[in-house]
Amino acid sequence: APDTFEGKTFVLTSDIDLNNQHWTPIGYWETFNGTFDGQGYTIKNLRHHGTEEDCYVGLFGYAENATIKNVTIENVDMKLVGNASWAGGHMGALVGALEGTSVIENITVKGDVKIEGDLTMAGAGRIGAVVGGNATSVALKNVVVDANEGSYVKGNNAIGGIAGQLQGVISFEDCSSNIDVTAQQFYAGGIIGLAPAKTSFTNCS
Repeated sequence: APDTFEGKTFVLTSDIDLNNQHWTPIGYWETFNGTFDGQGYTIKNLRHHGTEEDCYVGLFGYAENATIKNVTIENVDMKLVGNASWAGGHMGALVGALEGTSVIENITVKGDVKIEGDLTMAGAGRIGAVVGGNATSVALKNVVVDANEGSYVKGNNAIGGIAGQLQGVISFEDCSSNIDVTAQQFYAGGIIGLAPAKTSFTNCS
């Protein structure tokens, strides 16, 4: 069985430039259950372009019961196209799919940010500038999207300036986003595209 890194902590010790090379997400069709502490460093020029076999895309593709904190992502270029009914969704600069009880804290996404699912496909949903979709209980604290003009998040449904669609008990605290959001079919929001009943927003803009 693959190692989910449960109980393990990873720390970033310098800035990283990914040079717009094709990025394979951490926890790509697997799951990351550990803690990632960026220690305030920046990861820049994150790029992933995929086809119909693709979803769960971000710096982390799929994370569960995870803590991801203290990192800046600068310049993001993600695009998924294709005609598989389920494909093209669960996409965010930080995490594509987030499950379980997780904490997302002290995250900034900035610069030129372009995140796009196939507008015509129903599967191209749950797309956000920071987090894509799913969840059970997630706290997002001090999450900021400060994107350059011309940046966007686009998809078919459940598209948000921070998160696409999160389910369960969700809290946004000290969160803000300035990015343009487009949902071709339904559910678009400046903070979250589709939020459950048990969602709290504190000091968000």
